[in-house]
Amino acid sequence: EIEFDAEEYVQHENVHVIVTKDGWLKRIRETNDPASTRIREGDSLFFVQASSTRNSLALFTNHGNAFVVKIHELSQTTGYGEPVQKLFRFQDGENVIQALVLDRGLDPEKLGQLVFYTARGFGYRFSLSGLSDTKKTGRKLVKVSEGDELAGLFYLQNEIVFFISAAGYAVTYLATEVPELSGAGKGVILQKIPSDDSLVAGCSVSRSSSVSILASDNEEKSISIRSLTLGSRAKRGNKLIKRGLPVTGIKI
Repeated sequence: EIEFDAEEYVQHENVHVIVTKDGWLKRIRETNDPASTRIREGDSLFFVQASSTRNSLALFTNHGNAFVVKIHELSQTTGYGEPVQKLFRFQDGENVIQALVLDRGLDPEKLGQLVFYTARGFGYRFSLSGLSDTKKTGRKLVKVSEGDELAGLFYLQNEIVFFISAAGYAVTYLATEVPELSGAGKGVILQKIPSDDSLVAGCSVSRSSSVSILASDNEEKSISIRSLTLGSRAKRGNKLIKRGLPVTGIKI
């Protein structure tokens, strides 16, 4: 019996993958400038990455779902592209919070791990080797309780994790304290978050790293990880930011 592999008949090329803030997707030729690509009025670029059409695009949503599509299946156009709801079945209030390109040329075991974290402070580690292309309904990766949502995710590249809340409280501890799950779960308490606060950002750091904390007054405060005491998970942490609250994000 002859096996048919549709992938072998796809003419692959290098492209730029584009996701807009309002959830429109497309790919453009490698020679085109993403900064000047056409987007709808009032929209803005959310994610841009050079890639090959052999790879896949993974979209992660605030509802804890992952939607994965082959890049060659994205519309190649000089126009707006297509709304994400045309490719996938999103729920009411569901939106993309992060996007990643999955290199399908790599050994799946070398794709690395992600750390998911929710606004209420829960999360876990997940190996990208277990993430394959999905159907229109996507795949549930994080079980979020009522009133909670997936706030973000990051690659686990170093031995320490750092989390900070909107009220300016931060924790640092060894990444080994974050358990790995292979399927959908709520995870463990990464940071203790009271009802009037929320976890807004996290990252993977080393002792020699510095993190710039972004506040709502557009001020940045640089924090040396070496200056912080390593603690343990499920703590509220130390208050690093006292002015310009709330904290809106971080840069490494």
